[in-house]
Amino acid sequence: MGKKFDGTFFFSIDGERWELEPGHVIWAGTFKGQFSSPDPVWEGTNWDCPGITENEDGKSQDSSGYCIVTDSDGDKAWASWKGRTEIKAGEVSGMAQWRGGTGKFAGINGHLTYSGKVNPNGQGSAKVDGDY
Repeated sequence: MGKKFDGTFFFSIDGERWELEPGHVIWAGTFKGQFSSPDPVWEGTNWDCPGITENEDGKSQDSSGYCIVTDSDGDKAWASWKGRTEIKAGEVSGMAQWRGGTGKFAGINGHLTYSGKVNPNGQGSAKVDGDY
């Protein structure tokens, strides 16, 4: 499609963690919330991003998952993401690739990058830049 977009993903996290050994943790859960963008295609869309991350001594080893984006018409776009989640610093960053969609998102392709912060209360936000 070749269009660029940007915005902010405001989310809350919910998940479960397992300690493999002292300081070595696996977390699985979801980053879920709403997207704010000057682009009307993306403004107000709901994002549900399940994933898993492995952290050792608070440093991200691997984070990955999917995002399912739903607009007010029920049209969906989905992407796979891979990145870093630094638990001690509360930082998230990475990139994603659009994999498919329905309705107005049918045939979507392109990439996006994200970086942001997660607060100790589980609320966070990430700046997103991408194309579609």
